[in-house]
Amino acid sequence: MKRLGHLNSAVGMNSAIMPQLVTTLSRELGGELVEVACAPLGAARTALLTAPGVVEAAIFGDKLHVVLGQGGLTSETLPDFLQTHGVQTGQIRDVVPSLEDVFFRIVSRAQDARSAA
Repeated sequence: MKRLGHLNSAVGMNSAIMPQLVTTLSRELGGELVEVACAPLGAARTALLTAPGVVEAAIFGDKLHVVLGQGGLTSETLPDFLQTHGVQTGQIRDVVPSLEDVFFRIVSRAQDARSAA
């Protein structure tokens, strides 16, 4: 939980609450959240949405936030996958899910449910 130190102090939470919050947010997302620096973003998102194990891919500023579920791409295999789709990759790192990430996922699920009905 060392990487959460900056977030603990930023939101004034003690170290007992923070791991529980991160676990809850990660569970709501449905997988591991990684931030991917890549270009072009649109092509990367389109390719990732068809990739095995990718739960969600959303543009966040000049990067993608990608939720990786079980049995598919991992943060280690992501660069090769994107390069085969003509996407240049930069840094890929685990990130702590934000409320915005969870909100985006909930809205996406609702839209998927409406489309399926």
